[in-house]
Amino acid sequence: MIKKFLKKIIPKEIINWYHYLVVFLAAVYYRFPSKKLIVIGITGTKGKTTVAELLNHFLESYGKKTAMINSIRFKIDQETKANNLKMTMPGRFFIQKFLAESKKKKCYYVILEVTSEGIKQYRHKFIDFDMAIFTNLQPEHLEAHDGSMDKYCAAKEKLFAALNQPQKNIPIKNKIGKIDCYVKKRIVVNLDDDYSERFLKYFADEKYAFALKENSFQKECAKNLTKIFKPENYSLSANGINFKLENLDFFSPLKGEFNLKDLLAAISAAYAFGVSLPIIRDAVTKFNGIPGRFEEIDEGQNFKVFVDFAHTPDSLMAVYETIKNQIIANTDGQLICVLG
Repeated sequence: MIKKFLKKIIPKEIINWYHYLVVFLAAVYYRFPSKKLIVIGITGTKGKTTVAELLNHFLESYGKKTAMINSIRFKIDQETKANNLKMTMPGRFFIQKFLAESKKKKCYYVILEVTSEGIKQYRHKFIDFDMAIFTNLQPEHLEAHDGSMDKYCAAKEKLFAALNQPQKNIPIKNKIGKIDCYVKKRIVVNLDDDYSERFLKYFADEKYAFALKENSFQKECAKNLTKIFKPENYSLSANGINFKLENLDFFSPLKGEFNLKDLLAAISAAYAFGVSLPIIRDAVTKFNGIPGRFEEIDEGQNFKVFVDFAHTPDSLMAVYETIKNQIIANTDGQLICVLG
């Protein structure tokens, strides 16, 4: 109550300067740790957590030590803690301290979920990002952006604008010893999204995209990209997702078209970091999902139960359509939804 009252009486400019100053002091105190890390920021309305977990899984399968902040957990190497802060992108000194601890434990690949609210409070500042991933943009959280999709998108874009920094020189230990690694700035974008062009306009050494729709390739922003991932002959079923990339057959136990798009985002990012498609393919098969994201609950009952984080009309419809078309299709099954 006191916090809300203070926000009403203190000028917005002063509040903004306060957030900026706190972030700056945190970076100074921890000596700008991101400059010695490979930092990946994931933004978008939906899919951030799934993409983060998938990319973490792919990089670990490639032998990399990783750290990650997302809406469900904080992870440094094999140590993990539940995110009970009710914030996807924690403020104050939390992120800079996390980056410093990641550096200390030689987890050079750090994956961060980046929210528009976090960006509004400058929590992305003084973090030297090396990759920015855009999943999608849907009308959610608009109350924090004056009800405007344009302002909501503009907030997300600031992550991509932050890539306009010199390449880092990071010594990363590999099988033959330490080498100096110049880290390129990279972008990964969902080309099917109506706002894709706004994210692809930003500077990057390499630009990757993924798409399911044929007409996405006709967009002006689709020209001169480093690589576009488009699955061939993909099929969605009650067992999972089958698709082909560059003559390699993939199978994922995840379900639904929304999960296929999340897979493509993570595959694009992992590929950009040098993970081969055969390694990614094997890792895809072994990833069974994350808690609360279209999670199947099997206690031996003779019916199926799924738990999902969906709470907006678009997300709920995506879940309902997946169940109708892939789980209970061609059966006399009924769909019972419990919301609250």
